[in-house]
Amino acid sequence: MYSNCLRVLKRTRLVWVSILFYIAVYGIMFIPHYSIDSYTIWLDLTEFVRAPISSGRLVFALWGWLFCWLNFNPVQCQWIGVLLFILSLALSHILLYKSFLRLFPLETSKYKKVALWLSVGVIFCNPFIGEWFYFVETSVVYATALTFCALAVQQITKKKTRNWIFAFLYVVIAVNSYQAIVSNFLILGAIYFLIENRFRWSWPSFWSVVGVVVMSAIASMTALLCAKIIPALAGMEGRFSEVSIWENIKYIISCQAPLWKSGLRLMLGYWLIVAFVLCMAVVVMQLCMKKEWMGLAWTMVVLTGCYLSSFLVHYVNSEHWIVPRTMVPFFCFIAVAFICAIWLWPDQKRYSAVATGLILIFVFGCGFQVIRVTCQQIQTNQMDKNEILQIDEAIRTYEKENDVQITKCTISTDQYITYVYPQITLFSGEVGERILSVKWAAVDAIEFYTGRTLQELPAPEEITERFSQYDWGELNVSEQLVFEGDTVHICVY
Repeated sequence: MYSNCLRVLKRTRLVWVSILFYIAVYGIMFIPHYSIDSYTIWLDLTEFVRAPISSGRLVFALWGWLFCWLNFNPVQCQWIGVLLFILSLALSHILLYKSFLRLFPLETSKYKKVALWLSVGVIFCNPFIGEWFYFVETSVVYATALTFCALAVQQITKKKTRNWIFAFLYVVIAVNSYQAIVSNFLILGAIYFLIENRFRWSWPSFWSVVGVVVMSAIASMTALLCAKIIPALAGMEGRFSEVSIWENIKYIISCQAPLWKSGLRLMLGYWLIVAFVLCMAVVVMQLCMKKEWMGLAWTMVVLTGCYLSSFLVHYVNSEHWIVPRTMVPFFCFIAVAFICAIWLWPDQKRYSAVATGLILIFVFGCGFQVIRVTCQQIQTNQMDKNEILQIDEAIRTYEKENDVQITKCTISTDQYITYVYPQITLFSGEVGERILSVKWAAVDAIEFYTGRTLQELPAPEEITERFSQYDWGELNVSEQLVFEGDTVHICVY
């Protein structure tokens, strides 16, 4: 009996280690927290269907229909989505680790195996994935995208035609859950075949990489078609519009410095640059020592293509909007740089121990930043709640003094709106953004925290002009609320 238990534990050790690892990093997500979309979904579950339909995300919309049918609110029961998301991270990590481990020699040391496991972990343990957790209403959608992406990569490693067919079906499901995930598949697939051919140039290596690129392109086309067709069939206006690829490229170039320097302000300074340079130094040095000049050129071509593909959705985006959640493939690129360096690194105990230690420090830094950013996101939610309760208290005082019930509101801003509280130092895009600064979500947030239903009206011109003369830096209800009968005019500072 005891020996059987030991055997079971040994077989499932990797599973439990992976689960515990992601619980340690993302366990803080079980504390209730909200994104700018959460309040709207909490009040109107059908928005979980309308939003993905307008974006053409078919699988996303199917989850919405299921939730509506079950009357399941993913914001109220967010712990379920968080748990499923954590389990999907552990499963995806194991699938990719096992796939890349097959490329390593059988006699590979334990140090190198640990280094590989940690390298794969960089894909899933970083502040950019952390933002996916903040959108608690879509946790199950992100979990679907990641899991099916990992399954697709696993299938293309098996060579047979039916496996590639399954891989294509999986990647289509992943892309129609969240479009940016196609870059993960492309990067992981291309690097897998690069390593499988030992970083050497060959036509089989070339055609394998081309196969991954073509599969990714076709899967992306299905997402673009859905973005055009599904909104039209539903009688809705789609979010897909004409784009300027050249303007998008210029915008992407302008984002390179903040991306590498600080991970869009969410990472420790210069960690990404240092880690990548060290990895590339190992790759170049090892290939030069072997005099694999064609292999070095081919490796640089593949890695460059992988990096460029991490911005894939932004080349065809109608908005200039590079934010952490859309740049998750960037950390996938960093992860494959680690994997390449580990494969080429001498498998001697001393060298492998050093490499493992360095990667462990990097992963620890990523996890540390996830927790720091999440703490500030939760702090932002709390400060949002406090401000809304102050506004509600002022409304109650007015109602009591004037024997009237406030049922309508308008939302205006002062000269320069404050998007982030002064106490919040880790913010990027919608990470750390004040909910009242999001005009279309402000009224929903008020109802969420107070239970007060307000009909939002356009602000009169004299009110907007009055507020635009000021530039407040904090909430002042006596100056930022103007009452008029059953209407309150709210100025967001």
